[in-house]
Amino acid sequence: MKRFLFLLIAFLLLASVLSAREMLVRIFVDSYADLKPLGLKTINPAGAHPGEYYDLILTEQEYYSNLMTSGLSHEVIHEDLELAEFLTRGQYHSYSQVVTLLRTMAQNYSSICKFDSIGQTYEGNWIYGVKISDDVNTEDDTEPDVLIFGVLHAREWATVEVPLFFADSLTKAYSSNSAIQAQVNSREIWIFPVINVDGYNYDYPNYHWWRKNRQPFGGATGTDCNRTWNGCNSGDRYGDWGAIPYYSAVTHRQSNDLFCGPHGEGPGGNSSPCNGALSKFIQSHEFNYTDSYHSYSELVLWPWGYTSATPPNNSYLVSYGTTKAGLIHRLGSGYYSPSQGYGLYPTSGGSDGWIYGWYHYGNGTNCVSFTTELGTEFYQPPSDLDYICRENWKGFFYMVQQAADIRTNLSAE
Repeated sequence: MKRFLFLLIAFLLLASVLSAREMLVRIFVDSYADLKPLGLKTINPAGAHPGEYYDLILTEQEYYSNLMTSGLSHEVIHEDLELAEFLTRGQYHSYSQVVTLLRTMAQNYSSICKFDSIGQTYEGNWIYGVKISDDVNTEDDTEPDVLIFGVLHAREWATVEVPLFFADSLTKAYSSNSAIQAQVNSREIWIFPVINVDGYNYDYPNYHWWRKNRQPFGGATGTDCNRTWNGCNSGDRYGDWGAIPYYSAVTHRQSNDLFCGPHGEGPGGNSSPCNGALSKFIQSHEFNYTDSYHSYSELVLWPWGYTSATPPNNSYLVSYGTTKAGLIHRLGSGYYSPSQGYGLYPTSGGSDGWIYGWYHYGNGTNCVSFTTELGTEFYQPPSDLDYICRENWKGFFYMVQQAADIRTNLSAE
């Protein structure tokens, strides 16, 4: 009897370990729908390049019970995420370093750069960024507004560095580069490198593979800050916050990485304080171009994410998105891939869908909102960062130049 109890306890402990341990696996399928043989209620995608592969985070139990029996071609990238070793420790910027860099930037270029905050996170951290413009202390309603932000997802560290690079380049080159000077003089450009400050502080530099914020709910910790935006305002209930489109990458399970959060203030969504602060900031401005930087997959995405149906002004989105993507070289051969967000996998509660819908349906003004997926890993090797930053500058600066045309020339289709 004792031997039986010992074996039973050992088996339960082993099952617990297998259930908890997570792996990163690349599955060679053409589309998100081709992952259905896995039989998982919720799929946790890490990155993807449609037409080539999807990278998934799987528990070891899911790997053996679901993937190994599915017959899908795959390779294991990391057998144990907690033990995965990287060369990046200490070579990215901590959030305190980001704040220092932004403060110093505003001090050194005070005539065109202002240090500012949009509010606080759940843990009381201030979300800091900079405004860059020729008359930086004045809100000029006649100038197109641009918004760049990173780190909705804590483990996507390169999305700190790219917005920082943009701000640094605009300020340093302003006096010597006529093209940059012309855009700064005629735009109001806001850059916030880290929105999910709590999650980033938790993940950096300890590699927790943490995605969400740090707000507790229902016995678990964290909301996915790119699943809790307040819907698309399109009138389609599948585009609302909390909707679960068919076979989508969003869930109401609190412990899951893709948890959309509890019902927030007002008509749902934006329950995360950092999302709420950013959405209120967006509603107080007339942005004409916004870009949410994520990693990874080397993609440029536009609305909608919840459906394959085309949004208003779709031809403009396709044109701008395709051109932007075609300016950015991948780390390997070729260029970033352009796509409507739904082509990657169905989601609801995403930032670009809410921003696009709110401006079009709610505010009645013109805005093009993108999600740009950087690089090839969450913790991108630092040796790749300069290349990623410089290549993405091309797409960013092109869109800054288009902001005036977006403001005046888009028309409802």
